[in-house]
Amino acid sequence: MYGNNNNNNKKVTVKACNKNKKDSRDTDNNWYKPIEIIGQGSYGTVMKCLDKRTDEIVAIKKITESIVNQPDALREFIILGRLKKHDHVISLLNIFRKKTFFYIVFPYVQYNMFDYMIEFYPDGFGYLMTKEFMIQLIRGVDYIHEKSVVHRDLKPQNILVTGDGVVKICDMGISRIICPPSFNADLTVTPEMGTIWYQAPEVLIGLQNYGTEVDIWSIGMIFIEWMIGDPFIKKNTAMKQYKSIIKQFSISTRDQKFMNEKLKEINRVYSINYITTRISENTVEALTRHYPNWPIDLIEIVSKCVQFKPSKRKTTKTLLNESYFVNGNFLKVFSYELKNKLK
Repeated sequence: MYGNNNNNNKKVTVKACNKNKKDSRDTDNNWYKPIEIIGQGSYGTVMKCLDKRTDEIVAIKKITESIVNQPDALREFIILGRLKKHDHVISLLNIFRKKTFFYIVFPYVQYNMFDYMIEFYPDGFGYLMTKEFMIQLIRGVDYIHEKSVVHRDLKPQNILVTGDGVVKICDMGISRIICPPSFNADLTVTPEMGTIWYQAPEVLIGLQNYGTEVDIWSIGMIFIEWMIGDPFIKKNTAMKQYKSIIKQFSISTRDQKFMNEKLKEINRVYSINYITTRISENTVEALTRHYPNWPIDLIEIVSKCVQFKPSKRKTTKTLLNESYFVNGNFLKVFSYELKNKLK
């Protein structure tokens, strides 16, 4: 799913043991003092640690060599190496090895957006706070897309927020590198996908030729969730999620046919029965029906993210220039506040 542009992949060097220099094997490990375990999974353990050189708190992911050697882990290292320092993308601080384990060091951020909302804002962030968080998220995704990377698993759990409100995108575990369109390359990707509540229709039905548009859909679904405090559509299977999208957005039979034609192109043996919606409406009208009290600038920017046809979704650069962000003095005021937070 990284595409075929291997020449663009930057090599990430992992520090290996050096038998002739024993200290070089242990130096990195001795820099960090463990504090507590903050996460565990099939990949290994995440530990909150103190960097004794800087007195800063970091998060260290400890994974076994067997996991590191798997293709997905290797690709994640490549992507982390490609994504250099950006204010709204978690940065890779260090990678080192000790015995049969690899350690990946990131800045420690206390909350992800899922936990943050549940603990402090269970009814949603509201108009202004959503705008402040969303402009940071879109800037981060814009940077990721500029590097020809598709995140593919944007969701509140993979969006971190500091105590003073700085947003950082994390977890590139199923991200993929794609060729820029100018290369006219095959963008076919393998069918792994993230949490279905945030997945684009084309991913839900198993299409494999897609690009950055899938992240734009996820932004739209996160937009709605941050406003209302709950996922807009939350089904337990990909097909149920897909059908609910059609119903909630009143997707026309014509647009449904478009997806079926795409399925035929990849020789899928089935097509999805057309779902008759009760009314005919565009995305703006559908969102207005669901949320009649939302301002029109909010309705419009969300609608440009959740277009059923991928080609109709706007790019991150276009979204950043929507009236939702640029009208009034929001950018001037918030840019000043954010600059101080990032110092």
